[in-house]
Amino acid sequence: MERPEDLLPAFEETAVQKCPCIIDIVVDADEAPMPSNITFSQASGYARHMIKALFEEGKVDLPPL
Repeated sequence: MERPEDLLPAFEETAVQKCPCIIDIVVDADEAPMPSNITFSQASGYARHMIKALFEEGKVDLPPL
C-alpha cells in the first residue's frame, strides 16, 4: 500500500476476514518513529543523545519536522 487513502478500505476489508491478515504498507525509511505520547524521560534521553552526537561527531542530524 502506497497511498494513505487506501489504508481505511484495507482495514475495513481485513476486519471482516476470519483469519489473520497482513497489510503491507510502504513507509519512508528516513522518517523517525514518533510515539503517541512523549514522556519527559524520553525527551531528555533524546536530547542527551543529540548532545552526545554533537560533541563526538561535530554535527547533528535532526529528523524532518
